[in-house]
Amino acid sequence: MTWTPEEVSRYNPSDNIFLNGLYETRGIPATNPESRAEFLACMIPLTMTDHDMLMRRGRNAAINDLESFAITYFTQLFHLERKELERF
Repeated sequence: MTWTPEEVSRYNPSDNIFLNGLYETRGIPATNPESRAEFLACMIPLTMTDHDMLMRRGRNAAINDLESFAITYFTQLFHLERKELERF
């Protein structure tokens, strides 16, 4: 089911440089939160509890939460990889 114009208008795009770079690389514009949500849902390992929590408040809230999760998740990955590289 596609997003309604009202849902799209309530989407507040992240201003995170890394996340916006990922979207740009994939060709996903800020005007398409549905594609952004699908992309993030595939990229971030979420439990069923996470999915349930995300969907309770509606899709536009879920994408904002997903973006927040993504920033935290990718930041943690970056720091873990950096620590691994520093070991050598």
